[in-house]
Amino acid sequence: MDERQRMAEQAARDMGRVIASECPPGVGFVLALFDFGSSGWATYFSNASRMDAAKFLRELAAEIEGR
Repeated sequence: MDERQRMAEQAARDMGRVIASECPPGVGFVLALFDFGSSGWATYFSNASRMDAAKFLRELAAEIEGR
């Protein structure tokens, strides 16, 4: 893991905590950060379970792709 990725993971945690504290009860979120470069890493922070976050991301991808 390089320094940029470590910084991104810390930023995701920091921003995620702020977002979580501002969301009303029952509202979920997923914050994703990813590398534009060739290394291809990604990190995320969510207040949802892994299963619920994955389901949401699949549904979001389908909506973005127009399915």
